[in-house]
Amino acid sequence: MVKTSILAFVAAGIGAAEPALAQTKATAKDQAKDDDAKEKAEDRNIIVTARRKALQTAIENKRNADTIIESVVADEAGQLPDNSITEVLQRVSGVALSRFVAVNGGSTSFQIEGTGFSVRGLPYSTSTVNGRQVFSANSGSAISWGEVTPELMSGVDLYKASRADLIEGGVSSVDLRTRLPFDFSKTEFNVSVGASYGDQSKKSSPRASALFSKRFDTGIGEFGVLWDFAFSRLYQQSSNLQVGAMFGEYAPSAPTNNNIALVPSGFNWSVNKNKRDRYGAYQAVQWAPNSDLTFTNTLFFSQYVSDSLSQSGGFGRTPSQIDEIMPQLGSDPVYDSAGAFKRGTLILGSTGNASFGNNTTAEELMPADWASWFPREALNISCGGNYGDPVSSLKWDWGNYPNIISCNTPQSSLNPNSGSSSGHSKSSTLDLSQSFIWTPGDRLRVRGGVQYVYSRATGRNMFVSIAEDPSIESHPPLVTSVDVDLTGTLPKISGLNQDGLLDPANHYLGSMGYNGPDNTGRMLAGNLDLDYRLSDNGFLRTISIGGRAARRTEKDNFIGTYWAPLGASWLNNIQYLDTINPSDFETTKFPNFFGGRLASPGNMLMPAQSLMKSRDWYYMLSTYNGTIEDGTREQYWNMIDGGMGRTSSRISTIAGYVQAKFAHDGLGFVPAFSGNIGVRVFRESVSASGNLSEPAVTEPFVLTEADSALVAALRAPGGEDAGVYPTMYTMVQSVTPQTRKYSYTRILPSFNIKFDVSRNFVVRAAASISSSPPNLNDVRAGGSITPRLLNSGNPLAPGVLTGVKADGGGANLKPVTIRSQDLSFEYYPNSQSLL
Repeated sequence: MVKTSILAFVAAGIGAAEPALAQTKATAKDQAKDDDAKEKAEDRNIIVTARRKALQTAIENKRNADTIIESVVADEAGQLPDNSITEVLQRVSGVALSRFVAVNGGSTSFQIEGTGFSVRGLPYSTSTVNGRQVFSANSGSAISWGEVTPELMSGVDLYKASRADLIEGGVSSVDLRTRLPFDFSKTEFNVSVGASYGDQSKKSSPRASALFSKRFDTGIGEFGVLWDFAFSRLYQQSSNLQVGAMFGEYAPSAPTNNNIALVPSGFNWSVNKNKRDRYGAYQAVQWAPNSDLTFTNTLFFSQYVSDSLSQSGGFGRTPSQIDEIMPQLGSDPVYDSAGAFKRGTLILGSTGNASFGNNTTAEELMPADWASWFPREALNISCGGNYGDPVSSLKWDWGNYPNIISCNTPQSSLNPNSGSSSGHSKSSTLDLSQSFIWTPGDRLRVRGGVQYVYSRATGRNMFVSIAEDPSIESHPPLVTSVDVDLTGTLPKISGLNQDGLLDPANHYLGSMGYNGPDNTGRMLAGNLDLDYRLSDNGFLRTISIGGRAARRTEKDNFIGTYWAPLGASWLNNIQYLDTINPSDFETTKFPNFFGGRLASPGNMLMPAQSLMKSRDWYYMLSTYNGTIEDGTREQYWNMIDGGMGRTSSRISTIAGYVQAKFAHDGLGFVPAFSGNIGVRVFRESVSASGNLSEPAVTEPFVLTEADSALVAALRAPGGEDAGVYPTMYTMVQSVTPQTRKYSYTRILPSFNIKFDVSRNFVVRAAASISSSPPNLNDVRAGGSITPRLLNSGNPLAPGVLTGVKADGGGANLKPVTIRSQDLSFEYYPNSQSLL
């Protein structure tokens, strides 16, 4: 039988369209014909299901739970209501979903399906499949949520409060429940296909899943098998326009009492394209040799493959003593009542103070007989003063008087910049579990199992930027002003000089970044639990005890993001775009920006898409960086990695718990209640190994300021007799293997109680202590150590060693401990709704 899930309103429409039929008494012969036709038609029926039954089951799960949980259940066709686990969880109160590349924000690359979530504002969550821990090789305690295929799930349970029998870790726990053969009373075969269309990507995204389950009796007991497969592809495109931080500056037309306006320091925008493929495979085999014993074997596999391309542009500068973004003199800027800039023309102008004369033009300050010199000290004109001081609105006339203030620069370009990033990543997780449930008597139940988890995460990500020629003498400023309108729903940026933005003779490939994670994680775990039912009507109902042992290992490559200049004035290696391979760059129009609802700020020069998709870091370094003359691929790779960032971590866990369940029918004004109380104790031993690298420091340094001053005196002309050179030091490049071992023990009590105040009203209370282990990235051994030097500003004086900077994992970092108290009021108007 094929079951197809469609929208509920379609089912309602079918029912509404059914005509009213006059009924007459059927003869026995007619009835027999009808019965025969009905039996033949049953095999051809398409059963239309909605979400009502799934919603009812989820509400029943929540009401009957002995702790505070939220449940989302698949419908009869095996479909959860969303296309990703993160979107499923966003339906739950108290869950905040992140839709950016970084799990909790921190990146402007938007992801439609979401990348992570927090529960009650805290990110400490652990993930389980059928109550057993799973993880991704990303140094964390949970699986990468985008990796999980929701089509394989029968339901998702979010535990907001803890119980002693839940595995250690996390202020909350997400349990992904899969289907089992014995869940079905007969043969089950489900197929689901679908597609979605993206209005920005202009592409269709297909998805398909299939499930088959069958039970059969044999001479050695009942067997059941289930296979479930899923595939989905998603094309997504997102647009981003970001207003930079606003800084306070002096503006004569600002509506505030002190004439301080809040002006944005810059703007950034991007178009991000992504294609992800998600694969899921699941197998479950069950064997029940008798009614008291059931063995279950499951294999769960998920894989996530992503290819992304981002093109970005922007301009701006953080305010300094030299210049800052400011409204153009002579324009008519608009501010809100608080002084925040809303509309007008912005430039990058001087921040110099002038305390003499009128703040108008330099010509008005300079008498006609002054030719090539300007007595700055006579007019008390400084080079800017400290940030926060009133800023001059002087319009410096740099064309006629270029040397007014030597340490200031003329009105210059807005620093337009562009860049592109391209990434390919693959992550997969395999979970193989064998478990059993044995009930040797009416009161005793024994549960146990073993589990093996293997996870792998790899990737290649490259970023390349294009910069404008920084030399103001070589050409006039290319992009000197911009029109900004922040009064609408979306910011509008216009007026950028397109000739300046698209001039290849004044732009070059500025820098690149590369990241190539390669992580592998494994875990072997086992558990044994005993439940003893004390009574059916007494206060104490069940006593449970259990234990779990696990050993998780992970090998990661923490090379971070390698950065290198491709063109820099201080390297004297700038290659302008009109002199390089023309296939290495292109012009982008930021197509379909905000779905066509907003014009892009302007076309920009961009690293070519073919170049970015190749992610050929060696070509970029050997062609444009050239640090190593005729360098080989291996030589350049040693600059990026060299194996120094590889670490190995191991966490061994032993845990045990005891828990009692209780219940009472109520007494007096106290309603019927039930709950549990227990304690979980675990001990974890952490072992991490890696390499501690010390870079070479060839420039000598000293240990005291007195020695630095003495060396400066000796190096000065005629200072040979100033004394004797003190001891000076350098650092030789070295690598030292490092191992860190430590352990900790935690005791985690928990208490949960539920009051059935009435048939429709439930009150819950919970109190617990839970913990979240540190990420392996935070406890990794190794890293790097570099000297921290104090420089006096005198080029003849060597630096003074004031300390060292260590970059690595935290020494003996302990888990985060969370103390939670919860009070929940639940109202069930009917079986399909909840307040």
